[in-house]
Amino acid sequence: MSRANYWWSMLAYGLCYLVLIVIYLLFSAQLGMFLLTIFGLGLFLPSLTAISRRLHDINLSFANYWWSLLPIVGSIYVLVLLCRRGDIQANRFE
Repeated sequence: MSRANYWWSMLAYGLCYLVLIVIYLLFSAQLGMFLLTIFGLGLFLPSLTAISRRLHDINLSFANYWWSLLPIVGSIYVLVLLCRRGDIQANRFE
């Protein structure tokens, strides 16, 4: 998955999440929480798949995602990895 495709999909995800937060704040808290939960559960695996494809594009395994479990530093490290330019030549995941 190219860097642009990944970030456009994350932007769409974030905008949908923002709409659900507005629904949560303006309408019923129960309805908003229900929609946020369904949305989060529904996109959990697709998000992991997108991250895996992005890491494979830069010739790294999905195991590097585990760094995000480290508070602050790990998340920044994974964010930097996701922002890297993909490999031009073939890598071990193709």
